[in-house]
Amino acid sequence: IGLSAGTVVAVAAIAIIATTLSSSPSTPVADQTTAAPASATASSASPTPTASTSPTTSPSPTATGSLLTDGQAGLSYAQLSSPWQGASCPSTLDNGAFPWTAGEYAVAGQINGGSTTWYGEACSGVLPQQYGYSGTASLQSTTENLAQTFSNAYYDDLDHNINAEEDQPLQVSGHAGWEVTYDVSYTDASDQGATWTDEQAAVVVVDNGSNQPAVFFTSIPQNLNEDNIATLVSSLQLTSATTTTGQAATARSEERRVGKECRSR
Repeated sequence: IGLSAGTVVAVAAIAIIATTLSSSPSTPVADQTTAAPASATASSASPTPTASTSPTTSPSPTATGSLLTDGQAGLSYAQLSSPWQGASCPSTLDNGAFPWTAGEYAVAGQINGGSTTWYGEACSGVLPQQYGYSGTASLQSTTENLAQTFSNAYYDDLDHNINAEEDQPLQVSGHAGWEVTYDVSYTDASDQGATWTDEQAAVVVVDNGSNQPAVFFTSIPQNLNEDNIATLVSSLQLTSATTTTGQAATARSEERRVGKECRSR
């Protein structure tokens, strides 16, 4: 994903998710622009590149053995090994499209004469209430809506085509979820300085018993090993919001009980 410092990030993967997205219910996209045509889009720019172009060798899809935990979203996933780093998304991904609260990333390389840094990333957050999530029945439309939202908000710098892949239910820690995946093929990569010609992306929404489910998004160029998509999605674990709330309530109740005992002495 190419990122534009302070404004636009490019997570180079998600134009409109072809025909599967066009058939989804008309759930409103929260504070987003109108979807771009399916034939357009790609990544955006970062004006402070310093790294050299990444090699074409793809690292193996490996994790460090630890989990990266997003306490706000109640979601954990594999912490990938070097060159990946966390525990946050690139700062330029915070362009108002989505409130990411944790993540990890790796530099894929530089494009367009060194004016743009391109990233692979995995990010998580809590779905804003504006999306109007209404429970598990709306998991599919919400996930497709998010994929469309991200394609509007990110990447704009590499010519590409989008090919829809999976649009399917999944389970995360026994909770219902939905996954949308797609492939991005770059049509003019070498002329634009990219050493990769393909990228995979996935969006996952996990119901946590509230009207603000957990959201996970990852987009990984070919030279950072697209197999990491499967590694990340299969590692997802959910700590439900209701459980966290219940634990906090129990702690407050215990504090009140102890306080009453102290006052009675």
